Amino acid sequence: IERVVDIRAQRSTSLEFGPFDVADFDPADPVVILIVQTNVHALQACYFQKKKYDRVRPSFLFSDVDPIIAIPQHPSFPSGHSTQAHAVAFILSELEPGMKNDFLRRASYIAENREVAGVHYPSDSSGGKELAKAVVRELLRHKDYQKLVVAARKSWLGEGDMVMKVREKNQRFDLSVLK
Repeated sequence: IERVVDIRAQRSTSLEFGPFDVADFDPADPVVILIVQTNVHALQACYFQKKKYDRVRPSFLFSDVDPIIAIPQHPSFPSGHSTQAHAVAFILSELEPGMKNDFLRRASYIAENREVAGVHYPSDSSGGKELAKAVVRELLRHKDYQKLVVAARKSWLGEGDMVMKVREKNQRFDLSVLK
């Protein structure tokens, strides 16, 4: 039942889920700017791929799949939630490498929720993760983005409000369900 609650809470394609919630933070914080910019680029790449591959949702092919949330009206591959969550996990890992596994487990949990919900195939999730990795790798090659990462790292290491809340949410989230 708890997973269904998470799935329903994660219906949005915004950053309002998991430890990646930026809605309550100062939009001028370099960490927030980094997350939002990463997310924008990841979603642009994702929707380009969705248009290219035009994969139908599982429930359109398999009558025994009964989604527990509304079926998104865009193609299935790659998963936008997986792309988005993994892109944020990869970029947060640049700020705090010691939490990389926690960030990636949470991103995978978010992606898997979309499979459990009946709106994605596992390959949609893995495709989203790989796309996120490629997007973040490409972003990190650009000087302006590198400067933003440096500023975000300073803010992150300064133990600001956002950092403490992200850590607290990760500690409250029962990672044992992901093992």
